[in-house]
Amino acid sequence: MCLHLADKISGSDLHMECAILYGKLEEHEKALHILVHVLKDFAAAEDYCMWNSENKDIPYRQKLFHMLLTAYLNSSSAEHELVMAAVDLLNSHAADFDAALVLRLLPDSWSVQLLSSFLTGAMRESIHAQRMSQIALGLAKAENLIYKHEKVSSNNLSIV
Repeated sequence: MCLHLADKISGSDLHMECAILYGKLEEHEKALHILVHVLKDFAAAEDYCMWNSENKDIPYRQKLFHMLLTAYLNSSSAEHELVMAAVDLLNSHAADFDAALVLRLLPDSWSVQLLSSFLTGAMRESIHAQRMSQIALGLAKAENLIYKHEKVSSNNLSIV
């Protein structure tokens, strides 16, 4: 039903509605292409990624934001407004990106200063995730020690 409807309105001026339908069909690249290249509504494209990744896992959210970044970067012309939208997206959503993948996507001509906020946020997120993993591991080890202590204590009581 939605696919048939999307095909019918794709040739009309109902671009936002078409993007919404493509989103419902999980055809995110088509929806983001309309929002970025046809409507040039970068805030709506960012909101699209937020709404469509709500209540989804982190890799799904990262995938949507990477699609949006790719839509900005893979333009036939290096329009200044698309470059600025890409930089703004990276700087405001550093935690929603895989930094290593982003660095492979970016043009070599981009300066570190341009990306400093993104890089700082990505490093902060990476360090936070590593520390949280260490805390979880420490808590699991402590729980294991408590269990072993209780088991040894109960064995000692039953021997007597």
